[in-house]
Amino acid sequence: MVSGKGKSIAERMKMTLWSCGLAVCAVTAGCEVGTRRAGYETLSEPQARNALLAQQLNDRGLVHVEQGDWESAEQTFREALEADLFYPAAHNNLALCLVHEKRFYEASWEFTWASKLAPHSAEPRNNLGLVLEQVGRLDQARDCYEQALGIDPDNIEVMGHLARVYVKSGEEDGKLHELLEELALGGNEQGWDVWARSQLLRIGE
Repeated sequence: MVSGKGKSIAERMKMTLWSCGLAVCAVTAGCEVGTRRAGYETLSEPQARNALLAQQLNDRGLVHVEQGDWESAEQTFREALEADLFYPAAHNNLALCLVHEKRFYEASWEFTWASKLAPHSAEPRNNLGLVLEQVGRLDQARDCYEQALGIDPDNIEVMGHLARVYVKSGEEDGKLHELLEELALGGNEQGWDVWARSQLLRIGE
C-alpha cells in the first residue's frame, strides 16, 4: 500500500476487510470519538446470537463490496450484526461502507466497536486511525496507530501511517527517524520506501 497521496480513504482501507470470525473479548480500545446508537436491530437474548449466520452474511457483504455495490454491502453487514452484535468483522466492514459514504462519525463508532471486540487485531485500530487522520484529529489518530503497531509491530502499513502523522504534526524526533529508517529498508512492496527516503532527505537538510 502506498502512502495515500491521491487515494481516497476508502481506497486505502480496501485491504482491511475481514472475511472470517475473530475471538470475541470486550475491552476498551482507547480511541473512542463518541457514541451513537447503531442503525440495526439486535437480539436481546445472548443465546439468540447466531455467529454462523453473521459470518455467512459478512462473507456475502464482502462479495457486494468486490462488485462495487456499497448499498447492498452496508445492508448485508447490518443484517450480520442483527444476527450477532458481537461479530467484529461485520462492524469493521460496515464501517468501511460508511467511510465510502463519508459518514466518518458513524464509521468511527463501528471501528471502535470492532476494536473492543477484537483486542488482538491491529486492523480496526488502524482503520479508526485513518478516519481520525482524515478529519484532522492527528493526536487521536497517532494513538490508534501506536496501539495497532503495538499489536502488530512488523506491519509496514501501520508503520507508514504512524510516520505520516508524525510528519503532518511536525514531530520530527527520534521516533520518526526510527520509523522512516525501517520503512526505507522494508517498505518497498507497499511503496513506503521511496516516501520514507524522501522524508529522511528532507529532515537531514
